Amino acid sequence: MEDIPLMPVAYIHRLAELMTEEGLDADGVLREAGINPNLLRRPDCLLTLRQIQSIATLYMGLSSHALPGLQFGQRLDLITHGLLGHVYSWRGSFRQLIETIVAYMRVRLPMLDMEVRDGSDHFGIRIAVKGGHPVAQAFLLQTALGTFHALCIGLTNNIVIHCRPDLFADPAAARQLLKTELHTDHDTTELRFYARAPLGEGLPTSLAKAPAAADPFEEPGFLVQLRNELFSHLRGEDSSGAIASALGMSVRTLRRRLSEFGISFNKVRLDVRMQVASRYLTTTSISIERIAGYVGYSDQAAFTRAFREWSQGQTPAALRQQRTRTLVPGEPGDDQAVDAVRRSPTDN
Repeated sequence: MEDIPLMPVAYIHRLAELMTEEGLDADGVLREAGINPNLLRRPDCLLTLRQIQSIATLYMGLSSHALPGLQFGQRLDLITHGLLGHVYSWRGSFRQLIETIVAYMRVRLPMLDMEVRDGSDHFGIRIAVKGGHPVAQAFLLQTALGTFHALCIGLTNNIVIHCRPDLFADPAAARQLLKTELHTDHDTTELRFYARAPLGEGLPTSLAKAPAAADPFEEPGFLVQLRNELFSHLRGEDSSGAIASALGMSVRTLRRRLSEFGISFNKVRLDVRMQVASRYLTTTSISIERIAGYVGYSDQAAFTRAFREWSQGQTPAALRQQRTRTLVPGEPGDDQAVDAVRRSPTDN
């Protein structure tokens, strides 16, 4: 089992980026873990469980970050997982979306044991690691929590994390990084979704005060539909009026519902645009000027300003330099790549 190829190399590419930013010798760490750095240029390659556990243990010993696994997990976005098109074209319920993502991730990351479990007022994702060194286990659990949190926080604020007391050396730092309620008094690791936010938990009071709906997860379900419409209108009319009409409601109703959930239309639209733009920047050679047009901006300067706002200061050019893989002959060209993003249910 330990020597069977399991995990796509794209994940280690992200980890190598993080190590380089910390001033670590990423190539040296990879070699010590038994990984040829040249494999990072081959997106079709898979790594073994032994290699994954080795590099996780090495990085935990070298990293200057207080929460290395958690910070790494937050970098594993929809693009890295190959879920961008799947999530943005989803038309089912929020619960069904989470179940589908978990089923997909069981295949994508087979060293993790994940299941969707029900509670009296919530449902959640329980996560465990299948064997390995305790240090590697802690890293992988932190990574899984970080990535599931990053994937889901754009759909709902009502997330609570439960984990073992020894998972985080500094739970307060973890709470600050995630900006999510975190309990460290459990014997398992679970990310829970609540239909409504409890009062006094540091979440928007409008969520707790909102009236109960027939669908207790109306909030994330509605945001999934909104993102779907925005994704479908990327190169067309994506004003609040056009999107409200596509959703069968007035602009006033759209803005009121978003206000109840503590989020604005412009923020959701910006996130959709930039997630797609990031896909183009990291996996194609399309010019930044053309990408700006593809995601709804009239000029590159406006796109760059918006991208920096969304990425907390990073420019599109800087992200492109950190691209997750090198393009190889035979990959889609400019317009073909754009069409592939639009058509594909998943972005592998």
